[in-house]
Amino acid sequence: NMAQIRIENVRKEFGSFTAVQSSSFTIEDGEFFMLLGPSGCGKTTTLRMMAGLELPTSGEIYIDGEEVGMKPASQRDIAFVFQMFALYPHMNVRRNISYPLLSQGVPKTEVRTRVEEVARILKIEDILDKPVGGLSGGDRQRVALGRAIVRRPKAFFMDEPLGALDAEFREHMAEELRALHDRMGATTVYVTHDQLEAMQMGDKIVVMNHGVVEQFGLPQQPAPMLRPTAQIDQQPVEDRIRPLPVQAQDLCRAQQRPFRRVRAGSDMAAETGQTRQFRRQIMGGP
Repeated sequence: NMAQIRIENVRKEFGSFTAVQSSSFTIEDGEFFMLLGPSGCGKTTTLRMMAGLELPTSGEIYIDGEEVGMKPASQRDIAFVFQMFALYPHMNVRRNISYPLLSQGVPKTEVRTRVEEVARILKIEDILDKPVGGLSGGDRQRVALGRAIVRRPKAFFMDEPLGALDAEFREHMAEELRALHDRMGATTVYVTHDQLEAMQMGDKIVVMNHGVVEQFGLPQQPAPMLRPTAQIDQQPVEDRIRPLPVQAQDLCRAQQRPFRRVRAGSDMAAETGQTRQFRRQIMGGP
């Protein structure tokens, strides 16, 4: 499945605080689309509204031509990949990947076939019967990807899925993710704060800041600097959108950049209450 995703004047308020201000953009079928910006800019809130984990205060969200703004995640035919993996720690790899299919009543023979197909794609056939608790961060991320892919959804939503990995794994997994996208051709929306990651992986990039879509364009597209935010906020969103100001080749020269590293001894199989809640909204289950 592939799907165009269209956001029209979407706004999100939390009490008196406006997290996203009248955002509008279109993600075409099969694009690898990056939402880029600093912490607190509204990119994750925008992703969660597209996925159905948050409902917009106003505006419309279309997936494959259907208006889904007020529908829950379970009714949107999407898959969500979390930064902290959100795996079921009491299940082995095979059961983690197969759970979404079993919960939908897919016949066991088809479940087995699809799980093994996904395992071949991700090169994790040798760990299917291992518990997730003993896996490396890279393998746990592959399992989380496998659980998303096996459903064959219309779109994938990824919230900084490489943020919990160290620099070496992060570079490698970024290449794997892009290659996987090219192989499957599925519409993918990916949130990151890392400019180089966005430039290397994305087909198109939206830059957000203070809840506003400030820029929209191709990674290789040079452009003039943005006008001051005060001027931008007074204009329609269509007039605010500008191509990206930095060329990809310039960023690729800057190979030294900080990464958030996994804390020594941390158990990446454990999940926070927030990721557990999100997982239940999307897939149901324990």
